[in-house]
Order: sequence, then C-alpha cells, then structure tokens
Amino acid sequence: MAHVDMQLVSRIVRTGEIDKVLEWGITTDDLQTTEGNGMFQYLKAYHALPETRGAVPGPNAIKSHFGTFELCDDPSMTLEALCAEVRKNRMAKEAEKVMREGYEDLYRDPVVAIATMQRQMEKLSSLGLRMHDETFSSAMDKLIDRYDNMENGIGLSDLTWPWEPFQDATAGIQEDDYIVLYGRPKSMKSFVLSKMAAHSYEEGKKVMVYTKEMPTWQIFRRIAACVARLPYDELRLGKLKPEQKRALLYLHQEVKEQAKMTDGQHNIITLSGKDAPAGTDNISWLRSKILKHRPNIVYIDGLYLMSAEGKGGKDHEKVASISRACRQMVLDTGVPVVATMQANRQAAKHEKAELDEIAFSDAIGQDATCAIRVINEKDAPTIGLIVGGSREFHLHAVRIWGIPCSNFSYKEAMSEKEIKKAEQNDAKTEEKETPATQVRKPITEKNQQATKAVQDAIKRI
Repeated sequence: MAHVDMQLVSRIVRTGEIDKVLEWGITTDDLQTTEGNGMFQYLKAYHALPETRGAVPGPNAIKSHFGTFELCDDPSMTLEALCAEVRKNRMAKEAEKVMREGYEDLYRDPVVAIATMQRQMEKLSSLGLRMHDETFSSAMDKLIDRYDNMENGIGLSDLTWPWEPFQDATAGIQEDDYIVLYGRPKSMKSFVLSKMAAHSYEEGKKVMVYTKEMPTWQIFRRIAACVARLPYDELRLGKLKPEQKRALLYLHQEVKEQAKMTDGQHNIITLSGKDAPAGTDNISWLRSKILKHRPNIVYIDGLYLMSAEGKGGKDHEKVASISRACRQMVLDTGVPVVATMQANRQAAKHEKAELDEIAFSDAIGQDATCAIRVINEKDAPTIGLIVGGSREFHLHAVRIWGIPCSNFSYKEAMSEKEIKKAEQNDAKTEEKETPATQVRKPITEKNQQATKAVQDAIKRI
C-alpha cells in the first residue's frame, strides 16, 4: 500500500478538495516523505495562482513535473481520516526525535533536559488538536451541495438498510452514524445484526465484524446463511437439502471470486480477540483495525463486552466510556458503527421504547444517532424493530420476518396497538424466565424471623 502522504496527494488530485485539506490544518511540515512534500507544495502553489481560480492540476500535469506520480487513492478512507493519519505520522516522527535528543542531554543536565522535553512534547500534543469551528457561510455551501444531490436522486450514502422504511426515512446509513440495536436476551438482536452485515456485503461493501460472544466461524455461518437465504438450523446441523447445499457451494465460489476481483475490497473481515490480550480489546485497538483494513462499515456484537480504557469504575461508567470512545472513533474515521447492547429489566415494564432501557448506561442512548429496540415476537415468526430514539428521522416501528436466517425481510409497519402488544408479550416472557417472586418471599420471611429471634436473644442476655 502506498504511503499515506501519497494517498493524500492522490485524493487532492482526484477530487480537487485541497481547500478542505487546508481547512483541516495540514501544512507542508506534515508530509514526511520528500516526494509527497514536494508534490503538496506544488499543489498549494498552483492552487494559489490567480489564473487557476482555486483549481488543482490533474494527474497528467502532476506526472509531467513528478515522473514517479501514480494515483493511489483509497476511496474507502475518508479525507478526514487521511489528514489525521498524515498528522499522526508527523507527531510520531517528531516525538521520536525529541526523545532521542533528550536522552543524549540527560547525562549533561537532567533537570534542563526533562524540562525541555516536556515543553517540546506539549507543543507536539497541540498538533493533534484542530479547530472544528465552522462559519455559517461555509456550512451553507455543504448544505446546498447535499440538497442538490438529494434533489437529483443522488443518495447521501451508498450504505443502505435492508428494510425500505428505514432506507426511506434516512437516505441510507451515514458516515457519522452510530446505531445501537438493543433487546433482552434471546431477542434475536445478534441475528438482526448478522442480517445487516450480510446486506452490506451483498451491496458490495467491505464489512468488519467483531464479537466476544461467539467464535469467528459462527459469525460467518450466520452471515452465509443470510446471504444464501438458508435455514440456519439446517445449516448448523448439516441437514441441508441438495438444492440448499448447491446454494452454499455457489456462495463459496462467489465469495472467493469477489474477493479476488476486487483485491479484497468486497469482503467481510471478522476480528478475532486472540490477537488482543485480555483487557486490550478496547476502542483504540478497534480503531487500529479500522485504519488497517479500511472497511466501509463496522458491526459490533456486544459493545458492552469490550474493554474500557483506564482502570476502575462501575459497570455503567465503563460502558459509558466505551460508548463515548466509539462515538469519537466514528467521527474521526468516517466509518459508521452498528452495535448491539442488552436492554435492562425496565424495558419489560415500559409501554413504549425508551432510551433509558439500554443496560449499564444511558450514555449509549445519548451517544447513538439511532437506537432500535429488538423484540422477538415468539407467538409469531416475526421480529419487532421499535425506534427508541433518533436524532434525524421519525420512524416508529416496523415488523420483519424472523425466520433465521432465511427470511428477515420487511413485513409491515406496526400500529400503536401492535407495539403495545409486542412489549406486553416481551414483559410476560421476562416474568417466565425470572424466578417466581412467590418462591423468594417465604425465604425472605424465614430470614426475617431468624434475624428477629437472634435480636430477641441478644436483648435477653
């Protein structure tokens, strides 16, 4: 893969977006390779000429000045992420220099050396901070561009939902989306997540999946069943019919060919926690995987099971920190995340979906751009998807088929009456799976009687 300096130069040449790069704060000091630095200086100078009117030279013009230039742009990586990676490389190189020079000075005058290193490191740290402030005039430019695209039938995102009502309400999954699917155990939220991952793959995207709840081969089995429309239990038990077996074998060949034809860009990457020692599978680790693989979208089954950075804190505090870090990662990388979370026991008592139903922390509900409660309607082969909260669109609830994994297609919208019934049934299921209160009451009373007897004995003594 080409150096990130050359990737940034290629992006500017291909799109002409040098203004956005300069607004981000990139300077010639940031590009560490001689070749990339020279080309960036040339692009800046050309852009500043009155006669060019803010344009940038094309690939042929660049190649005439720099014979080694070749377009090496990775479309899956956002401009924001490219700028951040270039800046990170500069900070790493300069930090290494400071530490090397400081080490040499330590034996001459350690006090002065440490003070100097501290000042230089503080200066470097400030490079990692950039202003996100924006004027109304520049924001209106973007708003008009986005509106024109929509008016001309150009979607804002080529990442789509598997279900039309969600797609119509959102115009697709956006690059800054942090979507949470939550539900009680056995609500089939992991299967719904697998369906969404399979759909993204069918749309030709590069998909990344991570979970601690099952090994990687089980994830692929679920996704394969969704893509091939195979009954999951028959696949799991090795009881496919001959025509179903042929569909599985066809998918096998198709997956291998697509990966080869697209140089791995049309693929699914399932992360294994084996290369992350205990306690290190945190958001920073996940971010490094995103920068390495450049996926179009990330799916996390069990966000609350990931490790929090830092030590201590209660469960809800740890989960809150994971959620905030995940939200920041989405904003920094431009790669949307869809994650599952458990619903707390209060969810079974609510008459409608609420953000505080998400277990461990209500911070997740606040961070998420969209939170969807998943209810397994066990009296029918369907799943209710109830929007607990969203920032940008209004969509109450829909019902999808819930036949794992052969059919998760859209069935119908849910009325208020149907939503209430689904939630009541979910509450009844919760009661059945919880030990009966009648069993606990005599034990509690017995304990109280024993405690009173001991207290009375103490008084007599």
